[in-house]
Amino acid sequence: MPTPNEKTVLRIAQEVKKVNKFVISRRIGIASFYASNMLNALTVEGYLEMVPQGKSGVYRITPKGRKALTEAGLLKWVGDKEREVLKVVSRFKRVSTNVLSRKLHISNDYALLMLKSLIGLNLRTAYLKKVGHCLYELTPSGKRLIAK
Repeated sequence: MPTPNEKTVLRIAQEVKKVNKFVISRRIGIASFYASNMLNALTVEGYLEMVPQGKSGVYRITPKGRKALTEAGLLKWVGDKEREVLKVVSRFKRVSTNVLSRKLHISNDYALLMLKSLIGLNLRTAYLKKVGHCLYELTPSGKRLIAK
C-alpha cells in the first residue's frame, strides 16, 4: 500500500493525467530528486506507468493506482447515473435539485444526494460546486470528465 506521500503523488497523477518529477516537486514542495524516487517506486510497484515523451518521459496512473486511491477514499468512482447528472448540469450551466429531478425522473432527495456526492466531500475529486442556495455548477474536473 502506498505511503501518504505516495498517495499524494497518485492523486496528482490522477488529476493531471501525465506527470514528471518537476510537476510533483512543485505541487508538493519537495526536491525533484525525492519526487523522482517516489515516481520510480510507484512505477516498480505498478501504481504508475512510464510513457515515453521528450527526454525522460512522463508517468500516468494505472488501474492499480486508481484502485489504491479508491480504497483509501481519495477517488470517487463515477458511474453512468453520475455522468447523466454532470451532463444535465453542463447543459443548463447551473441546476437545482428540482430541475435535476425533473430531467432525470428521480426524487428530489435522490437528486440532492447525487449532487452532494459530486461536490467532492471527504477529499474526493470535486466535479460540482455549490454556487448559491440549491444551485450547482461544474468544476474544471467535471468538465474534463464529461468531455471524455
